[in-house]
Amino acid sequence: MKCIVLAGGGGLRLWPLSRKGYPKQFLKLGGSRTMFADSVFRNQIFCDEFMVITNDSYRFIAEKEINSLEINNYQILLESIGRNTAPAITIAAMLSDPEDILFVVPADAQIHDEIKYKEALENAEALAHEGNIVTFGIKPTSAHTGYGYIKYNANNVLSFKEKPDHDTANKYLDSGDYLWNSGMFMFKSCVFLDELKKYRGDIFDSCQQLVSKIKRDKIINLVKEDMIRIPSESVDYAVMEKSQKMKVVPSDFYWNDVGGLEALCDMLSKDENDNSLIGDNTIINNCKNVSVINDTVNKIVVANDISDLIITNTSNAIYVTAKGSSQKIKDIINEHQESKGEFFNDDIKIYRPWGFYEVVVSRENYKVKRITVYPGKRLSLQKHKFRSEHWTIVSGTAEVTIGEKIMECTANQSTYIPIGERHRLANKGYDNLEVIEVSLGSILSEDDIIRFDDDFGR
Repeated sequence: MKCIVLAGGGGLRLWPLSRKGYPKQFLKLGGSRTMFADSVFRNQIFCDEFMVITNDSYRFIAEKEINSLEINNYQILLESIGRNTAPAITIAAMLSDPEDILFVVPADAQIHDEIKYKEALENAEALAHEGNIVTFGIKPTSAHTGYGYIKYNANNVLSFKEKPDHDTANKYLDSGDYLWNSGMFMFKSCVFLDELKKYRGDIFDSCQQLVSKIKRDKIINLVKEDMIRIPSESVDYAVMEKSQKMKVVPSDFYWNDVGGLEALCDMLSKDENDNSLIGDNTIINNCKNVSVINDTVNKIVVANDISDLIITNTSNAIYVTAKGSSQKIKDIINEHQESKGEFFNDDIKIYRPWGFYEVVVSRENYKVKRITVYPGKRLSLQKHKFRSEHWTIVSGTAEVTIGEKIMECTANQSTYIPIGERHRLANKGYDNLEVIEVSLGSILSEDDIIRFDDDFGR
């Protein structure tokens, strides 16, 4: 069985924890692994091959995560632009053998109870071998308005329902005839493609044209010129709501898609006043139904005499919202993206294929960063037209290139890079290299980089 992991979303509804530059599927939300790594880890006993579909911006994050699990049989498909789930799954199916059983999972769901999960997969696999397209329906535990619903009878799908209002969700729950739509599917590759061709031949044809140009490799780039010709559509609308081959496996393992801050708060233990918290430096005093999420170590959050709120604090953003309204953040972000995009897109920690950096101070003519370079990695050979840089080694051993000179620098040593000088920073050691960088100049943005050599093809 091949596992198709959908890992391309931006996770806007979980802002400010999730950012465009580092979305929720790559966050550790209460566990030792990220949600993406969990999605791969829990399925490696069932699947002998993995295909990850993600945005090309997340290539090195996904690759680092899957390699940390010591999984070798995988491919990563990199989307230059997102076209929703139907094209992503179609391309994966076209790159698979016709008789392959494909298990499609989102990379951002919390799932517990291994025994019930295994039982659901075994039931689904049996139905998939019979030529059905199988979805996993979660037995609802509340009248949730953030999920789609499936009306069912035994393994038969009677209809799909959009996210309901509260009254309708209560009716669904009381009837016992509905399941939450988990967004997980299982089918033979050929069965799915036949159904897609029947109902959305335009998606089938445009994906087929793209796949015909693909060079089969471990990392596959789906170029923008070909992707943009593919209609953007969800797999639910394209196939699942139309197909006569749909079956459902009613499942009662724990499932939470962590679709927003309220879903995250639902996972937390609560005190006698229904308050919950994440983070050590947090105080809740005389509050009712308040959730505080403090994602910093150097700031304290104190909530006093309030009710029915979610307070989320990060290094460069604070979001305060009434419970029941947190998902409006997606509209707020879209409305203010142009003027406030730097806060919506990135935290102060910016990830790169060689490691990450944190912006400590940023002013008009100078910027201070804390740079961390992973063992064996190096930055590009580059120069800047508008800024000079000072590097001070905090820990580790750096190989520093400035012009034609290559030197080794250790903790408490510094070096200076003039404007216009070629330079490179490399970590030849076995531990992380930490460097404080002070940049001075008229333009301090990442746009002022001219690369001459780069290990990551940028």
